[in-house]
Amino acid sequence: MVYVVTYRRKSPQDPWPLDNGDDPAFASSLRLGGRVTWGVCRTDVRRVIQPGDGVVFFAADRLQDRQPARYQFVGYAAVDRKVRHTDIWKQPALRVYTGYGNLLLRPAKLGFEHFEPEFINEHRFPHRDWVWRIADTRGFRTDDLSDHKRLPAHVNGRAVRVAENYIIFGPEPVETLVLADPPVVATVHRTGTVERWLGDPFSRKLFDLVLGQTNRHLRTTNAQRAHRHIVIDSDRHPLFSELRQLCQRHGFHARSRRPARQGSNTARVAHLQRRGC
Repeated sequence: MVYVVTYRRKSPQDPWPLDNGDDPAFASSLRLGGRVTWGVCRTDVRRVIQPGDGVVFFAADRLQDRQPARYQFVGYAAVDRKVRHTDIWKQPALRVYTGYGNLLLRPAKLGFEHFEPEFINEHRFPHRDWVWRIADTRGFRTDDLSDHKRLPAHVNGRAVRVAENYIIFGPEPVETLVLADPPVVATVHRTGTVERWLGDPFSRKLFDLVLGQTNRHLRTTNAQRAHRHIVIDSDRHPLFSELRQLCQRHGFHARSRRPARQGSNTARVAHLQRRGC
């Protein structure tokens, strides 16, 4: 199974399209040398996705930040394993992820407390439903698992169990491909409309590979939920192989696992401008 997912870019001025909460953890994985992970957003997808499945990631500007909003192809990732958020703090093999930005809790006296390191300097943790996002939610309503400062053992007489829905993807660049310069492949000018794909050979072929067998676009016409995920009911291996070959043919390369050198942002911005941003 392959899931096509669009996340909202943190800032249109940033040279590389990071998510606002670093989820997927493209920044943390580069900074700390661990795997790309996914642990806060798209709870509905994280619950059902399984090891061996794949995710194709696109980044999009928010229309309130930039018009037209750009859609960039970021790459793809194969699911290696699923762990509990609490496992990150308990298992020595997962210690690197305690420094990641896409966390929702940390150890506290007699348990765990709400904690979102990406927002620590803003003196706020935005996900009031953080327990809902990490728990086995069967038998609960969203409000039951919202507004908790600590991880509860029971709510309404029911035990709260942490689910295995923190996703650890396969290693780069073999199983996970993160592009150094994610190309702009589509744009949209206003809400309530689907994106319009560019007419260059790379964008046209990418659309055929990822969305050609569906009747979907990355963007919906629903102003309240513009980016629903798309499910492709097929094995990830042939699709990922074709995506890799497409990127190679058009000169798009995997990012370096070493931190970028000072001044490299200029080249990245110039590249995106050549792509018609």
